[in-house]
Amino acid sequence: MGTVSRRGARMRLAVASLAMLIVSISAGHAQQSPADQSIPPLRGTLAVPQRHEPTLAELDKTQGQVWHRVTLRLNGSMCPACLLELEGKLQALPGVPFAKTTRPESASAEAAAKTTKKHADVVIIYDKNTVLFERLRDLIKSTDYQISNLIDTEMKP
Repeated sequence: MGTVSRRGARMRLAVASLAMLIVSISAGHAQQSPADQSIPPLRGTLAVPQRHEPTLAELDKTQGQVWHRVTLRLNGSMCPACLLELEGKLQALPGVPFAKTTRPESASAEAAAKTTKKHADVVIIYDKNTVLFERLRDLIKSTDYQISNLIDTEMKP
């Protein structure tokens, strides 16, 4: 019986700590460590650090890489978590230093509800000598997205 009451006490303490953290975050008083200073405090929505698209000068060219920038229009699940998962899968491929999905913003929620075609755009920067575009396409299709538009350009100085 002593183990059960200790476990219950720990659970109540964890719930109380979580409640205090939620109140602190919603009030904007969450303390950030020095490493987290670039991430804004949470205010009702999930804050995702923004990444910038690398320029050709920022990309490694020591092994004769041929960098391409491809923009794809995707149809499929527009769930933010699904799109972030797709970004992660693309960036996990060798030769893909950058992948970013964006969804077009609607002027109003009413207009968004009336839109029948839901889509997102994904920008991928990849080394054509390391990964073929067909591999990128197959990965995207394996996650149940359809590609409806494609612009592939070689990055040049």
